[in-house]
Amino acid sequence: MALTKRWESTWQCWCGRVVFRVRFKLSFSAGMFHLTYGGPMSKRQLRQPEKALGADLATEISRACTALETAIELSQEPPPEHLQASKGWLAGNALWMRALSNCEVTLFLVEKGMDGPAWSNLRMAYECLFFACALWDKPENLTRIEDNHRIEKAKQARGLLKPGVYPAMTPERKASLEKIAKGDVGAKEWKVFDAAFEVGMEYWYQMVYRGSSLAGAHATELSTNVHFEEVSEGVHSFYYGPRYDDAKFQVGFVQELLSLGLKAFKKLHQLDR
Repeated sequence: MALTKRWESTWQCWCGRVVFRVRFKLSFSAGMFHLTYGGPMSKRQLRQPEKALGADLATEISRACTALETAIELSQEPPPEHLQASKGWLAGNALWMRALSNCEVTLFLVEKGMDGPAWSNLRMAYECLFFACALWDKPENLTRIEDNHRIEKAKQARGLLKPGVYPAMTPERKASLEKIAKGDVGAKEWKVFDAAFEVGMEYWYQMVYRGSSLAGAHATELSTNVHFEEVSEGVHSFYYGPRYDDAKFQVGFVQELLSLGLKAFKKLHQLDR
């Protein structure tokens, strides 16, 4: 028998210079939540709490930024002679740069107290890391990246060709989409898990990639936690403002990504620094 939790909550909605708080009951049952309107409440000023990062977190962010700068600098290194004509190496390095840019955005969002969006960027950073390392390990994997591209384009085209989805479609556009829709013949999907597994990073796939999907990269129940605040015992309100609950984990995962990526990059480029 599913356990059900109920509590009184309030909903804040900014309207001009005042905030209207609406009471509702939030019921969790069988993993789903339901809202029940409970009538209007009094007005109050919008609360915008400020919270300092704290010395420890600020230090860890600084360390991560230093490692990130090193990684960006090293990414400009020319490839080994035997890979200078390799498109697979180029694609891997480009994905590594994408991982680095998402790490930078993650750190920026952490500083701003934006827990939820930080998870989304962290997830993308790890996805790019897995594929980058798999391409560095075997540049011939480029064909699998190309297959993924063909599969996704074909999937989009078939979706747009469904009756009623694209009313303004011209005959020329339809013909183009029909051609694209057949472009994935023979293509085999290269999944994120496969790329991570092939380079020995399954732990990071399960821990960070899947974890960040639940925590903020998708519209999940867990991802809504950052927008609830307990105002008194058993009473919650919607909250929009800085949160640092997951910050230390997010910064730590950025540091781990940089360590993993730099290790693979240095090995490939035979760098000892």
